[in-house]
Amino acid sequence: MQRITRTTVILLTAGCFLAFFVFGLTDNLKGPTLLSMLQEMDISYGAGGNLFFGQFLGFLIATLFTGLLADRFGLKSVILLAGSLLLLGVGGYSFFHTTWLLGASLFILGMGFGALELGPNALIVRMHKERKGLFLNLMSVFHGLGSMLAPLLAGWLLSQSVSWRTI
Repeated sequence: MQRITRTTVILLTAGCFLAFFVFGLTDNLKGPTLLSMLQEMDISYGAGGNLFFGQFLGFLIATLFTGLLADRFGLKSVILLAGSLLLLGVGGYSFFHTTWLLGASLFILGMGFGALELGPNALIVRMHKERKGLFLNLMSVFHGLGSMLAPLLAGWLLSQSVSWRTI
């Protein structure tokens, strides 16, 4: 990796922390909104579980292949791919009204999460060679903070009659 300035390292590190905070927040909004989704779409818990299985399958596939993509096309390409997949997945999850399109959106969302898992981790390891353990742990802390805030935020918004799609 070419030599980068201290300011760039700080900004990229903050971006990685923010990415994992948003990862934790977004990934953990599905639990609190599940009941509202099931009721609106008039589907069973089993069908809802199958929809969310798509997200985990997408995550698994992405974590298997994004390392190969990063080696071939570079880390920046994988991070851009992750962002694109996340936008498509969240958009579809918020707007589609049929179960198979919702399932496809969750699959795409899972692929975005899987690709996002690789990007910031690899970037932190490249930038912080001596203290990578510390910074990887701090990224996990930000993921945990987002994960803890998600149910609180979703619960409050649902109590204000905000649609699960908006959340």
